Amino acid sequence: MQDGSESEQIGFTLQRLDLSSDLTASRRESIDNALRHFRRTVLDQNLLALRILVEAAQQEVQALSPGLSNEQIEEALEYHFECEYQITYSTAKSLLEGSADDMIAVFCLEGVDHDPVDLSARDHWWASLWNVMKSSQQHIEPFPTGLPQDMKYLTTLVSGITGGGLPYWREMQHPDFFKKVDVRLLESPVDHRKRICIPSLGNWQDVAAFQSKDVLDPNNAVGYTWAIEDWDISVASNMSSWPEKFSDGTFVLYCCRQQETEDSHLVKTWDWRYGFQRGIFSSELFESVEEYLAWYAHWDEQTEGNTESVLFSLW
Repeated sequence: MQDGSESEQIGFTLQRLDLSSDLTASRRESIDNALRHFRRTVLDQNLLALRILVEAAQQEVQALSPGLSNEQIEEALEYHFECEYQITYSTAKSLLEGSADDMIAVFCLEGVDHDPVDLSARDHWWASLWNVMKSSQQHIEPFPTGLPQDMKYLTTLVSGITGGGLPYWREMQHPDFFKKVDVRLLESPVDHRKRICIPSLGNWQDVAAFQSKDVLDPNNAVGYTWAIEDWDISVASNMSSWPEKFSDGTFVLYCCRQQETEDSHLVKTWDWRYGFQRGIFSSELFESVEEYLAWYAHWDEQTEGNTESVLFSLW
């Protein structure tokens, strides 16, 4: 790559909103910076992937296109990119030339949804999640004093975080962090009931126990790795838009793990933490959204190697 990241050459902006929060100004700034870094990192990854795809297609055309007119070649490239990579060839070239900044938002190339944040809908979404948790408060010990403030603040900065990779890569590989609020679901607790796991209501592997509880979805068995690592979890919620497959996605977990202090005392600190599951894989648990974003930017990222490994032939 040339001096300076490609994202810096194209230009980068972070949406800012005026809002009230229990977080300090310095903590809000820390989250702003973490989101800015995440977006820049993902954009750089995506521009590199686009360059690889464009150059590979151009090389294939040169080798296999004797007798084709320039118009036929362009049509083939456009069709190929739109079908296989969910972005047109001309758009990909324009992005690499720095002449299609508006397409960054259209294709979520910074890993975020650029639609305006509906603060009222998001507040309603959080309130609904909290109400579902409170409806089973007697089963949650200890019960959190509130929902994670850093996560709530993050959801006021962008309407959704889609994750790394070009559109086709995200669709195949990447559960999102959180999605734009679907206002059609705001009046129903069902969406949140699918998200929430309360370990005390049943053994991790006892599906029958989960099925007998009104608030839970029978597939909400989460945290095998975290349980093995001695994390105590009182409640967890899947933040991603894949709650129908509950074990996949980003989780906020009210949890603790026994730790030894410098003076050899054993203490447990209950707090909200962040983790990711996909199939049998579980990440470590992170103490803040800043730490989680730094990790999530590189989860199954679209590197030069794996982009080249799944190139689709033009012919």
